[in-house]
Amino acid sequence: MALIKSFLVVVLIALSLSAQSSDGGGATGLGEMVLTVSVGNNQYLNVGVVLEAATPEESAMLGAWKPRLQHEAIMLLAGRDTAELRSLAGKKALL
Repeated sequence: MALIKSFLVVVLIALSLSAQSSDGGGATGLGEMVLTVSVGNNQYLNVGVVLEAATPEESAMLGAWKPRLQHEAIMLLAGRDTAELRSLAGKKALL
């Protein structure tokens, strides 16, 4: 799982850099992912993520990975203590 998380971080950074260096082509939006995750006793966390790609090819690649990204985000957050998620240290621990 650590390898997948590292890969996803690298892919997202690479896509971010290519979007910044794009020559006016504009970003291709994949829409918003909204996840609802159970984080404790009748407590839920709503997370919204917007994915954008610089090119249609990158958009297709991200679209193919979207279910896996959703799964990994849910697994990363599920069952976490809400007090931990509210603190800066807890947020950094997710990385």
